[in-house]
Amino acid sequence: LAGLAGDPAHTERQRAAELLEEALRGAPADLKADLRAYAGRARDALLAVSYEADLLVVGAGHRHGRLGFHIGRFLHGVLHHSGCPVAVVPELS
Repeated sequence: LAGLAGDPAHTERQRAAELLEEALRGAPADLKADLRAYAGRARDALLAVSYEADLLVVGAGHRHGRLGFHIGRFLHGVLHHSGCPVAVVPELS
């Protein structure tokens, strides 16, 4: 999280790290998670780390198709090019 304190990119990376830590606060103690904040396209960052990960967990949006939730371009790309299994978690209603 290098950068100057007033730099907008630094502020966004810091906020992203805080959100990741908050999301894992209620996780089981034995859960091993590597928290990283990246700048750039989310798909590119996820695919890059997928070759080091055991599992990627991504959320599915609220759009639904005829046969369930809709897989958009982002999720389609992650599912087809990931270097590890991908768990897709639907949005809560």
